[in-house]
Amino acid sequence: MGLVSLGITTLTWLIPDPIVRFLFGPAYVSIDPLLWPYALATAFYALANVVLTYRLSTGSGGGSMLALLAGVAQIAGIWLLHSSLRQVVWVQVYIMGGLFVAILLWDLWLLRRSVRRVRPRAPDPGTSAPAIDNRPGRLSGGSIYSQ
Repeated sequence: MGLVSLGITTLTWLIPDPIVRFLFGPAYVSIDPLLWPYALATAFYALANVVLTYRLSTGSGGGSMLALLAGVAQIAGIWLLHSSLRQVVWVQVYIMGGLFVAILLWDLWLLRRSVRRVRPRAPDPGTSAPAIDNRPGRLSGGSIYSQ
């Protein structure tokens, strides 16, 4: 997904005129300079949604609030900065880029938190047996099924 987004964004940066002419016609060539930033904003949004969808499928929906906040920020940003189409597109880029970074940081935090829970405890001093943590939801030292 990331490579496809990178490829499309690069193409819209390198050859915007033929793309705009093919998709929209010669009447819209004035948007050529805005094509690649808009493609970048769309790529950020798509990548953030891939991570959000994955997390939702694992039962972790907290990141959806980040997407909701980004939607509110998008409305506010466009409401405040709309004197040109260029401003509107760059508001999109910054907010969608911020959403993608926030989602990645949130995902990293969830990953680190889950790794900490799975780590086995150190054996008790003077014993060679691994420590078994019998508290509900703990995995250290044995299977959750052996509790």
